[in-house]
Amino acid sequence: MTQIIKNEWTNLVRNRTALWLLGILVVLSGFTIGQAAGRFKKTLEHRNEATELMRSRFTGQGEVNPHSAAHYGHFVYKPLTFLSVLDEGVNPFSGVSLYLEGHRQNEALFSPSQQSSSSVRFGLLRLNLILQMLLPLFILFVCHNAISREREEQTLSMNLAQGITLRDLVWAKIMAYSLVWWVLLALILGGVWLITPAENAAVTGARIAGLFLTYGIYYFVITGVAVYLSARSKSSGNALLTLLALWVLTTVILPKATANIGDNSHSLISRLELEERISEDNKNGLDGHDPRNERTVRFRDSLMTHYGVDTVSKLPVNIDGLTMQADEEYHNIVYDKHFEGVRQTVRQQNSVTAWSSWINPFAALRNLSMSLAGTDVYHHFDFVTQAEDYRRVIIKKMNDEQAYGGSKTGEWDWTVKADFWEKIADFTYVPLSFGQALKNNLPEAGGLLFWLLLVCALIHFTVNKIKTAG
Repeated sequence: MTQIIKNEWTNLVRNRTALWLLGILVVLSGFTIGQAAGRFKKTLEHRNEATELMRSRFTGQGEVNPHSAAHYGHFVYKPLTFLSVLDEGVNPFSGVSLYLEGHRQNEALFSPSQQSSSSVRFGLLRLNLILQMLLPLFILFVCHNAISREREEQTLSMNLAQGITLRDLVWAKIMAYSLVWWVLLALILGGVWLITPAENAAVTGARIAGLFLTYGIYYFVITGVAVYLSARSKSSGNALLTLLALWVLTTVILPKATANIGDNSHSLISRLELEERISEDNKNGLDGHDPRNERTVRFRDSLMTHYGVDTVSKLPVNIDGLTMQADEEYHNIVYDKHFEGVRQTVRQQNSVTAWSSWINPFAALRNLSMSLAGTDVYHHFDFVTQAEDYRRVIIKKMNDEQAYGGSKTGEWDWTVKADFWEKIADFTYVPLSFGQALKNNLPEAGGLLFWLLLVCALIHFTVNKIKTAG
């Protein structure tokens, strides 16, 4: 087997067309990594500047009424993951900032795709495009005649006459080619690792290892399929046409089809309809700005009963702050109800693509790549959730200060001390762990392993039954 592997490497080196194409892929990968790293650095600088500016404005509000500050609001920004250099995932289409304010939950704003022309958005060469589509296409081009070439040259029977089985020959050629792809993949991912900022090294290292395993298995699977079909085909041309048809089917047609199926079977409601439903439910709750609201009146009466007083003026707390917080908590319940419904619909849509991994390994590769790079929709949901939790914390601190900080009910010109804002911690996003990221994509991981086992079983149990003559 070792000699066959060496022979395949020799033939690959002698194939000038393959070497040129391989060289182009390497150059393109290096260029793309450099360009992506430059965009990452520039974007990170802008993001850090914006974060520092918003923080300085928040802490520098001075002596203002806390509820006025709640309406003034605060911006937080989604942290960048360095592995977006490798796979940007949904980042170009999801918002990068959230406006946090009282009584209202906002969606993420200012996605990069909104700020670029269509020619720029679709003209960028991305590393995931090379690794997921161009390199597999190159693999098919190289491997399509791995066995059929020997049949056409009438050397296959001679090689088998020396005592080696067709199964051993197929396995040797698969390993010969796979080792080349794994070395190339290691060089590309190693290049990403070398330019990773030191503060991201621990997280990035584990995820790069996961990405190497994911892409390595995928390349092994398509190499196995290509060599197997080459062994079954009567001519190299037939093998190449079949493989190109499979490439189009798995990378273009099936992903579009499954996405459409998911969208049609689990349709999202419109933004307008969502806001109408939220507004309708909010009408049934407290209104912190309307003291005559029925539920507000009941809340006020319950507070007076609790403190044993008969008028609001005798309350030892500012009822305005408490009413605002009660209003806020009711809005939170409404928000959680409706937005969890939206997220559940998105999960159901994505589940169609996820389970399609069992019939299309490309779907598994694409989803696992985004997940391990920290750029899939679940990472975006996690950021929005943590930002919303932070919004609730700072709004509650403002309302509590209004209620218990020494102001009287109706005293809307009362202000906090200037150092109050410094005591509120800044927003810090805690990214999903490697295990949490993988947990969100268990169907894809299972699908990729299924294809690995299927290809191995197909070769092991059926290759020796293929006719080698003619």
